Amino acid sequence: MITSNELRLALRRGPVLPDALVRLLVRRRWDELKPVGIEPDNYGTAAVLNPSGGLPPEAVASVALGGAHGEVAVVQRFAAMPRRYADLGLVEATLPSSRMVAALTGAVQLLSSVPWAAQATAALVRSIHVLKTDGAAYDVSYSDPDVPFSIFVGVHLEPVPRESLRMAEGVLHEAMHLLLSLVEDVVPLVASSGDLIHSPWQGRPRPAQGI
Repeated sequence: MITSNELRLALRRGPVLPDALVRLLVRRRWDELKPVGIEPDNYGTAAVLNPSGGLPPEAVASVALGGAHGEVAVVQRFAAMPRRYADLGLVEATLPSSRMVAALTGAVQLLSSVPWAAQATAALVRSIHVLKTDGAAYDVSYSDPDVPFSIFVGVHLEPVPRESLRMAEGVLHEAMHLLLSLVEDVVPLVASSGDLIHSPWQGRPRPAQGI
């Protein structure tokens, strides 16, 4: 079990948390999910949002993330986009599974050149939702602090310039948001989480914690 003092010390040392601490934070969250029947083998975004039941997302593909334990992320599609995401304008892409896997695999292969980033992403990401983009010049990604091991990333209809780099940035960016949420479960990072700051992307005030 990780203590707040251990985590504070590691954060002061920076610039990244040791892999062992990342694993402890991940394990802590899995332990919290276990009483409601959610484990790595049956994890899904919909199950976290509604542990009592409901339509599960459809698994449309899987992506090998590597990592110390050969982790795999499942690419999922909702039966119907939850209101909390639809209200943000997020739309799931309807793409062939081969296109999704090709784009995500390119990103994972690029991340593998940075061992810590690859290991952290593999530990943190279990479910990926592929989002529709507004064109080749725009990338989109999202994560939900209430859903600990899911990320949303945009995949373009056709390959775009420097796609692997752009996809790797989106995957890593959202994985790090997940990690920050796990850290905040132990050590608050924002003194006043109720303060609102304008979000250019969402076009509305958002809590400072989310920004």
